[in-house]
Amino acid sequence: MRKIKFRVWDAQEYEMFSNEEINFINLIDGLVRVDGKGYSYLADITTECSLMQFTGVKDTNKNEIYEGDICKVIYGDIEGNPFDHICTRKVVYKGAGFKLLDDSDGIETYSSLVDRDICSIEVIGNIYEGVMND
Repeated sequence: MRKIKFRVWDAQEYEMFSNEEINFINLIDGLVRVDGKGYSYLADITTECSLMQFTGVKDTNKNEIYEGDICKVIYGDIEGNPFDHICTRKVVYKGAGFKLLDDSDGIETYSSLVDRDICSIEVIGNIYEGVMND
């Protein structure tokens, strides 16, 4: 069973808060309290911040993958040999689970986050802070 964890993007301060900095989440009232980075406050999930859930999957470097992450993905053939092409995919919640979204050609297609065709997956950023440069 995977751990249920969240992180919070603060749209007011433009900061990401980790699961450890979240004091409590009240989904009924749409509130989250964050304690960290020198202050503590109560925020409205619908207008002041965005909640992102941990997918239960870690990337090739053992980093946790969250909804809203941008990942570098290398697919391979059935024997596990990687293809030369590197893809960039966004992690989204679709249907009943987390998926990798490919909309590079204007058409949305989804693949499993744990597809056996994936040789390597690496978090390179998120939808709020952009892509991290190496």
